[in-house]
This record gives sequence, C-alpha cells and structure tokens, in this order.
Amino acid sequence: MATEILRYLSGTLTQGSADAFVQLAMDTGIEPENGVGLKIERIQFQGKDTDTAWQVAAAQFMYLALSRDTKTAVPELTDTDCIWKKSLELGMTTSGHKFFPRSFEEVAPDGLIIVEPIVYAQLDSTSFAQALDFDVRLYYSEVKLSEIEILRLLNNV
Repeated sequence: MATEILRYLSGTLTQGSADAFVQLAMDTGIEPENGVGLKIERIQFQGKDTDTAWQVAAAQFMYLALSRDTKTAVPELTDTDCIWKKSLELGMTTSGHKFFPRSFEEVAPDGLIIVEPIVYAQLDSTSFAQALDFDVRLYYSEVKLSEIEILRLLNNV
C-alpha cells in the first residue's frame, strides 16, 4: 500500500496600511501538457499580527480569496477565475472587546482542481490602520487528468 504524502504550496501576504489590496502568486509547478492537476484539499490563512493591529476601528472587514488569474482587486464569486473567497467582519462583545479570528482553515469544496502554473491569493481589508501579515498554505494532492479535462478547467466550462 502506498503512503500518501502531504503536499502544500505556501507564501506570505502582507498588506501595508496604505495598500489598496495585496496579491501573492504561488508557483504550482504544473505544466498542463503533463496531464497533472492539483486537487486542493484545505485552504489555510494564518495571521501573524499582534493584538494592536486588530483593535483599530469599530467597523473592520477583511476579504481573502484564491483565483486562477491575477487581479486588480479581490475578486467576487461571480468572477469565473475566483475559486474561493472568505469575507470577514470584526465582531464585538458586549463589553466592547473585539473578536476577530486570526486563523482561517477550511476544507476545500470537493473537486477543486488547479491546472494553471500559478495560483493567486488576495487580501484586502478596511479600517485596519496597521499592516496585516498572513501566511497562506494550500494543501493538495496530485491528480491525473485527460487533455479534455485540462481544457475544460482552463476554460472553466
């Protein structure tokens, strides 16, 4: 019996206080003509900021996304290149303490397969007056694909 090896892509997103949004390009190592794709299993964003970065404004929002192509802003789910998106709003307790999770990990939707040489992660936020720093990790397994399946994924049909 073969042992499955845990594989992952990773990188860091850093949004400065004056940045409109930031984007990370992660090289998948895929060459579509080789008949291999990456089936995304889990998506993880891990914040590295101190408490002060999360206590700036009363109304804070954060947007995290993965896409198949480079973008000029965080893509909407209506964008065919957007493969995953999470929108978060800062919560506040009755005592005034703000609650904002700093780690986000989700199981990817079944059948989420990447065949592009680069996958992009995006981060945008509002009302954070300090830099936001996130490590990004995509856990995956390799899958064999036919030429037709690769073309369908590249054209999103």
